[in-house]
Amino acid sequence: LKICKTKYSSNAIEKCFEFHCKEIQEIIINKICENNNNIKELIMDPYGNYIIQKALLLCDPIHYEHIINVIATNTEKIKKLNFGYKLISKLLISHKLLADKLITQRKGM
Repeated sequence: LKICKTKYSSNAIEKCFEFHCKEIQEIIINKICENNNNIKELIMDPYGNYIIQKALLLCDPIHYEHIINVIATNTEKIKKLNFGYKLISKLLISHKLLADKLITQRKGM
């Protein structure tokens, strides 16, 4: 996870995703999804968030929903980051499930 949070090494991880090798993709996604703190830490990092965005495009439905749930739970914290509002806006456009989760959360309040 440390290498996901620096400029050049996060680019290398993104390239690993692009090799279309399912085994490599699964190893990375499984490590990210080991616990909620990993996802939260990466989504709130200026470089790590790109890894999360790429993972959302490639992961299976179970990991996808797990990542979306963590993002939805931390949306307000993410928006407070310098890049956070733009990131959340981008994710809302790309991932309908996130928008649905946020609407459901607001109705529950």
